[in-house]
Amino acid sequence: MSYQQPATSYRQPETRVRPSPLWYLLPVVLWIVALTLFVLAFKAVADLITAGIDPVQNNASVEVPDDGITVYSTLQSTARDCNLVDDEGTSSALDTFDADFELDLPDDPNYFALGSTPDDLASGTYELSCPGAGSSELGIGQRLDPVAIGKRALWGIVLPAFLGLVGLIIFIVLLIKRHNSKSRIKNAQTSSGGYGGGPPGSYPGGPPT
Repeated sequence: MSYQQPATSYRQPETRVRPSPLWYLLPVVLWIVALTLFVLAFKAVADLITAGIDPVQNNASVEVPDDGITVYSTLQSTARDCNLVDDEGTSSALDTFDADFELDLPDDPNYFALGSTPDDLASGTYELSCPGAGSSELGIGQRLDPVAIGKRALWGIVLPAFLGLVGLIIFIVLLIKRHNSKSRIKNAQTSSGGYGGGPPGSYPGGPPT
């Protein structure tokens, strides 16, 4: 009399750790983008500081480039109703700021922004007139645009922080998933090795055929 061995199915334990290590490229890319945006925003601020402020006399001629200028004063209390007068006597008022902008430059006095040239002001030579300002307290520098400053703060600080946080969350999730995957593989291999290493479908120690 022979013993009929019952039919069994053998499933090879999973040996591939998931997710793939290539997924780590995603948080790395996010961090690179965040760092790049932050560096660009920092460079814009650094360029503004390194450009400096050129002292100018009140009622003196100033050159306005294509990207405009901002007029500063060493006194915060200076009246902000400054104007630029062209050769034909046409006066253009500077756009003032709703908030105070103070620029602290190395080896220079603190300057307070009074106003910036309007967007549609043509480049050229103008006479700067700031009623109520002293003759030697004014200066001109690169044009400050509050809207541009807000955009730089958004994509140079807020967005990089958000991308960095998202990248960190993805990185942590990947670590957890890969750790769990390794644990499952280890447990599966340990379980499959507990049958004495017999061939698939056999029962070690069973009766002979």
